[in-house]
Amino acid sequence: MIQTQTIHTSTVQLPLQTIINDIFSQRCISRTTQQQLMQALFDRHELSEHEETQINRMFDAINQGQIRVTD
Repeated sequence: MIQTQTIHTSTVQLPLQTIINDIFSQRCISRTTQQQLMQALFDRHELSEHEETQINRMFDAINQGQIRVTD
């Protein structure tokens, strides 16, 4: 038997830029924030050049240890 885990997230949709700004200001990204970020990305059909740059900066900061990933 396979067990599944249900993750409940808030139904409030935050703008992509707000989520990214919060991640940079807190210098960490939680599972909840990650889910909000992924939902905001999936809801978009296209990213602006600025948004794409911000997301790349965020991933670079995570890889360099400047932003912590927390549970």
